[in-house]
Formats: sequence, structure tokens, C-alpha cells
Amino acid sequence: METRDYSPELLCAVTALYNEATEFVPNCWPVGEGEFAGAVAGVLGGKSDGGPEGVEEEQLVVAVDGGEVLGFVHFGRYRGDEDDEVGAICFICYRRGRRDVGQALVRGAERWFTAKGFAAVVAFQQRHRYRFYGFAHTYLSDRLDHVGALLQFNGYEKSGGEVFLNGMGYAAAGLPELELEFDEAWEWPRKRGTRPGCHLKAMQGDKLLGECVVYCAGDFSTNAEAQDYGFVNWLGVTEGYQGGGLGKWLLLRTRNEMLERGYRHTAISTAVSNHRAFLFYSNYGYRVVDWTYGLSKSLLED
Repeated sequence: METRDYSPELLCAVTALYNEATEFVPNCWPVGEGEFAGAVAGVLGGKSDGGPEGVEEEQLVVAVDGGEVLGFVHFGRYRGDEDDEVGAICFICYRRGRRDVGQALVRGAERWFTAKGFAAVVAFQQRHRYRFYGFAHTYLSDRLDHVGALLQFNGYEKSGGEVFLNGMGYAAAGLPELELEFDEAWEWPRKRGTRPGCHLKAMQGDKLLGECVVYCAGDFSTNAEAQDYGFVNWLGVTEGYQGGGLGKWLLLRTRNEMLERGYRHTAISTAVSNHRAFLFYSNYGYRVVDWTYGLSKSLLED
């Protein structure tokens, strides 16, 4: 087994391996070679389209054995929140049963980080994800358990998490009665998907009481099935107006309207530590489909 730097002739095999690895990751559809090439364009000095944000000196190292691609790791340099430079593993996968491949890729990336003088490394951070890898806010999926196990075996620790819930084949729902009076303000922004997204605001004059923002899943994936999903990217109620049913009203009102526009399913997520939101979503038509986690590791010797 050998590792080599990514080159265009490896695109077909690397894309196929990515699709194989993510086949059972919820809200993650197969990607074509063109989309994958755009996401890793920074590796070859090009402009990324759907690749990691804020990562510089991008590297993509591929593991090959007998002419077969068995794994790859995409990594680089990232300037963190405190303006310190750390290593970033954007994505790593290896064929199940070939732990030696995964280990070689992790060690190779860490040698690069150490040579750069980085004190720490982060892995599978939200802003470093490929656009087509799940929805916004996705970290490392539990469905890539062999990758998570390998990283944690090598000293990486969970440093953040997001739980994803889906509502499949939903029907129009009755709205709760509210004592609160407000006006509805609607926007239907269109991005990459075949259907528009949705932004509903509850307003009293110029005062925002709450809002619900939904993206078409087609903004993330070009797959035809993805166009039927609406992803609730944000649901919030202004402090002082919480606990009166406005959040439920916003969610159901938005879902009903999107159903009228051809959507069939919705998805939503929240931080794993946000028990209030998790309790709310799991009691209003959503079921957990995935737990995702970011990871980090200190590279400093004790």
C-alpha cells in the first residue's frame, strides 16, 4: 500500500470511494465527479466550489493498493477563532476492514501538521464540510463509525455535536391558536435547488417576534431526491415571546406552505446539548436519523 498526492486521473476512483463511504449517511446523496472535483479544486490551486471554507494549503492524499483506491484524507491549515493556526482534517475515509489504510492516512496528515508547527488539529468541523455532505451544521456522522473509532483511537476527542431529525411524508397540520397578534412576512429565496427556500417572520411593526428559515436540500445536493426535502436551518423566537406556542406555529405554518409548493419531507437539527430544542422537535413529527460530532486533538507532547 502506498499514499500519493491527489491528481485528476484519480478523480473517478476517489469520487466512487466517497459515495461508497457515505451510502448510508442520512441526508447524503451520491455525488458526481464534477461536483466532487469542485469541492477539492483548492487542492490543485483552483477555486473551490462546494469545498471547505477557511482552509488554506489544502492537501488531498490518496491511499492506493494494487491500483485500487482504498482511502483518502483532505486536510490543510485553518486559522481558528482565537486567530491561532491549527491543522484541519476536512474529510477522511477508508475502506472498512482496512484499518491500516486509515491509520497511514491519519499519521501522514499529522506529520504534515507537526512539520508546520501546529499545536492542535480539528476534524470534521461544520464549515469544513463538503457542500453535498449532508446538510448545513453536519459534523462526522455516526454512520461513519469506523472513521470516528479510528480518530478516537488516535487521541481525538469529541468537541461539538449536532443531532439531525427528519420528518418524512408529512401532511398539512392544524395551527395552534395564539393570543399574540402579529403580521406574517414571507420571502422565497432561490439558490441552487429546483425549489425555493422559505423565510417566514412574525412581525409587530418593525419588531421581530420569531422566524423560521428553510433551505431546499437541493441547495446542498443536485440529486433529484434531495429537491423534495426542506431543511429547517433556523427556528427562533425572541426572548420574552417564548413558551407561548409561537415556535410551534412558525414551524407548522412554514411546513404547510412548503407542502403546497411541492416539498414532501423536512429535516431539522440542533446542537446535541440543546435539550430544549431536541425535546421540542422530537415531539412535533421529527425522528432522529443521525448524530454527528466534531473532533479535536492536541499535538503537543505532555
